[in-house]
Amino acid sequence: ATDLRYLKQHTESKHLGVNYPCDQCDYISARPDNLVLHKQRKHEGMVIINGKQVQQKVTCDVCNAQLASSVALKRHKQVKHEGVRFGCDQCEYRATTAGYLRLHIESKHTESKYY
Repeated sequence: ATDLRYLKQHTESKHLGVNYPCDQCDYISARPDNLVLHKQRKHEGMVIINGKQVQQKVTCDVCNAQLASSVALKRHKQVKHEGVRFGCDQCEYRATTAGYLRLHIESKHTESKYY
């Protein structure tokens, strides 16, 4: 069963173009479990202290929002307070993350290479 699961993941990611983009940065994973680990480590501030996973929070100095990490705080400030957007060069769409823009371009402006 495990081999079939890995075969399915391989087929989806390598031959069908299935991927799992991070909604907070440019990271794209071929597997959903790797995306979860990425988000925990990079955006949710999960750290290991004495063998236990502990979450550290940071606070936005503009609106006092609690965020999971300094990376998440930086992205929060860009989107919520600085109006940073990623514009599509083929239409009027504007995304809040580069990952969302990439998904938009792939779904709206790129022909599928799989039939």
